[in-house]
Amino acid sequence: MRPIERPRWRVAFAGLALLAYLAACVPAKTTTPDLNATGQAVVVTGDYYDAGLFRARYPDGWRVITSPAGEPPFVTFVAPDNCALIVLSVEPRVAPPLGADCAPGGAVREFDAVAGDAVPVYAAGRAQAGDSAFARVWETVLTSIITG
Repeated sequence: MRPIERPRWRVAFAGLALLAYLAACVPAKTTTPDLNATGQAVVVTGDYYDAGLFRARYPDGWRVITSPAGEPPFVTFVAPDNCALIVLSVEPRVAPPLGADCAPGGAVREFDAVAGDAVPVYAAGRAQAGDSAFARVWETVLTSIITG
């Protein structure tokens, strides 16, 4: 009895298909970190932002936008609906304006404060005039600031 022969082209085709599949798993381009960037390292954990000079708790669900490398450290916390924000910085800063859809007619509340013991941390905030919860969020962030 003769053994069953399988066409060799099937084996070759399966090998080429496997090679093409595995080639897709290799990254096309690897990036290297910019080791020449000069700036303060920051750490963002589940609920804290730490710039080394100051640390603050940010509200649940809010975005954390850090300062560019080479600038004095500052951070912007932005509400999920983009209609409230808090800026913390080691230099005085003005909070950016809210979007036109957030405050029709320009009804915006502005908050300013300075916190911290070892290093002054300037805080600026903006929210819709009717946002009653923002005052509580503002106080929570301010009382969480630790410097040094």
